[in-house]
Amino acid sequence: MLEAIAALFHATSVADLRDKTGSIFRSLGFQASYYIAPLSAERGPMRLMTNAGFPLEWETAYRATNNLYDPLPDIALSAAEPILWGHLPDNTLLQEDERHYLETLEAWNMQQGVGIVTYGPLSRLGFVGVGLPVTPEIGETPDIDLLRITAQTSFLRYCELIADEVGELPELSKRELEVLNRIAQGKSKTGIAREMQLSKDTVDTYFRRIYAKLDVSDRGAAVAKAVARGLMITGEAGISAVMMRRHRKASLPRPEDGD
Repeated sequence: MLEAIAALFHATSVADLRDKTGSIFRSLGFQASYYIAPLSAERGPMRLMTNAGFPLEWETAYRATNNLYDPLPDIALSAAEPILWGHLPDNTLLQEDERHYLETLEAWNMQQGVGIVTYGPLSRLGFVGVGLPVTPEIGETPDIDLLRITAQTSFLRYCELIADEVGELPELSKRELEVLNRIAQGKSKTGIAREMQLSKDTVDTYFRRIYAKLDVSDRGAAVAKAVARGLMITGEAGISAVMMRRHRKASLPRPEDGD
């Protein structure tokens, strides 16, 4: 087993890494997995999801809307240890749409699984969900630690492979990085202008520069690429923002790119 885990560091591509990681998970009793990287502060398209073995119907629904309602990455992040999503911690607070999402998992035989947050260089975060267990009593398995080690090792190699693929880092100014971090926090252009004591026209200019340097066209893609390239640290501030949103009783409207 340890040789198989060590072999993850020699994966030659993301696809090869996914196959090797899935093979280890299967040997530990889990037939499917899904990966989110980067685990950014905001839910949605910026949390890039890869499915490896779960039903295609679930994947389609997840990409369409359920990525907004999946609470498992945030719960695992709060717990700071692997979670059994069929037996969530007693103090877990769920909004109605999150509770509904978890209830729908039974339709795909996904009501049992293990969620693991992974940590990479420059405070990058990822999430690995393993499921479709061979036996239903996964809470009794002695292999949670091996699942965690496998997920962590796989994510470290993933970060190395992505670093090789993305090429040279774009040079963003200190001011542009400040704006980018506020974009990641979901703040509107008006809010950013107020906080940084800038005119909205100046903030618009920063948005255009950031999009051009990162070769993207919207805020979600900008955040995803910035985290993947290590330009932005998904550290305590991002984690705090996630936890604050989890405990809100009502959802706030999301700012659009136009504001």
